[in-house]
Amino acid sequence: MDAQLNTLLLPSVLLWLDNLFVKQNNGFTNINGGPLKKVTSVINGYSSYASPYRQWVYDSSVVGAQVPSGVYKNAIFTPKGAGIKLNYNQGGAYLASDSSNVTANFSKKDVNVYINDSPLEYLFFENRFVENTKTTTHDRANLTDFVYPCVVIHLETGPNKTLDFCGNVQSLAYVRLVFLADSNYLYQNVCNIVRDSQDTSLPVFTPELLPFDQYGELRNGSFVYDNFCSVIRQNTDGQFAYVKEVDISPFSPQLIKQMGVKSYGAFIDVTLEILRYPH
Repeated sequence: MDAQLNTLLLPSVLLWLDNLFVKQNNGFTNINGGPLKKVTSVINGYSSYASPYRQWVYDSSVVGAQVPSGVYKNAIFTPKGAGIKLNYNQGGAYLASDSSNVTANFSKKDVNVYINDSPLEYLFFENRFVENTKTTTHDRANLTDFVYPCVVIHLETGPNKTLDFCGNVQSLAYVRLVFLADSNYLYQNVCNIVRDSQDTSLPVFTPELLPFDQYGELRNGSFVYDNFCSVIRQNTDGQFAYVKEVDISPFSPQLIKQMGVKSYGAFIDVTLEILRYPH
């Protein structure tokens, strides 16, 4: 089945938020020689090696950021593709052959961004939030956990409004961002960044333009968000979503306690408007 609007909006919002936080507002920290430790999971014959941090910056246009193109095995650089795949979203690598000393130079994101594909209440009742480590230990969360500071994207379908007899409609989509920060400084900054995005627009990526493969690796070797935005603009069928409204509702102390975390949090509700011809 062909991908529909909602399935395209979710990854498009993720890429847009990463661009807002990382590139436009310098939301990253460089890590040199970060150790990668072998963990238990094996994927298609590749052994998994994890850094202490999720997630890694993947946009090569971010000035000053280190987007890894490989790892160091016993201090010898080995590029990805030579028996190595990188997973930018999980902050690690997959190796075809084991090594006792694996490190990488990378930039960790200040705010991780995730897509939620479960009922929203599961986020709070199952205590799935784990704080990102600030040490060189490898206390890792499960792959299904959300490592905070983070924003978790949840999407609900809105109505269509017919605009003319030619089939042009205005579609609304309601994006709820579940935002969790580890400091009031970060909390205030992120709320301000998303609030100020009102009355801007974001490109809707088609499947062939989405950057990641099944491993979390970049399908084309590298990715520059602005370049792909230009491709969408130049396409006569390219779609953009207009950020019509942003509302911010801080978490109550009771909800924070229920989640079992020490943090600051808010629901950030973003209403998107898309003009399209669905028929």
